[in-house]
Amino acid sequence: MTRLILSFICFIGLLAGAPAEAAKYSFSDSGSKIEFQMKTNIHGFEGKAKDFKGSLDTDAGTGSLTIDASSLTTDNDGRDKKMHSFCLESSQYSEITFEVKSITGDLAGLQSGAGTGRVNLKGNLTIRGMYLEVSIPTDYSFEGEELTLKGSHRMSWTSYSVPDPSIPLIGKLDPGIKVKFKIKM
Repeated sequence: MTRLILSFICFIGLLAGAPAEAAKYSFSDSGSKIEFQMKTNIHGFEGKAKDFKGSLDTDAGTGSLTIDASSLTTDNDGRDKKMHSFCLESSQYSEITFEVKSITGDLAGLQSGAGTGRVNLKGNLTIRGMYLEVSIPTDYSFEGEELTLKGSHRMSWTSYSVPDPSIPLIGKLDPGIKVKFKIKM
């Protein structure tokens, strides 16, 4: 009987010491949102991505986000047409991507699969075929097995060689853009 109990304790010890499977999450536009805000010298406007997907491996510190460039909309047909044909050239550059190369900050909390915290997602953001290294501060929270990432990133669209769609003497577009996201995985 003693031998059986010792064997059982050893078995439990082996299970507890076994490495956990990496925490891999995937997401899509269902229940998630990516929005952007821009300003002109006359007014501001907002837009959103309607079609995107991605994944995140919290243990490896890697992931990806892919946005269908043609799914970006500001709910203004004329502005959207110019954004897709002139600025983004969506037919040639069909995707906007963010390739996460590393995660820093409260990594232990993120990998625990519970609670809340803050991390920085570091990687390459590619727009119109041009990429820049960026670091995006991101809040995370867990509800059950669901992971939510929430944050924002300010950037200049001119850094990605996006042509200026401003209309001389009518409206000048500010080169700054703020992207906000809430992604449920």
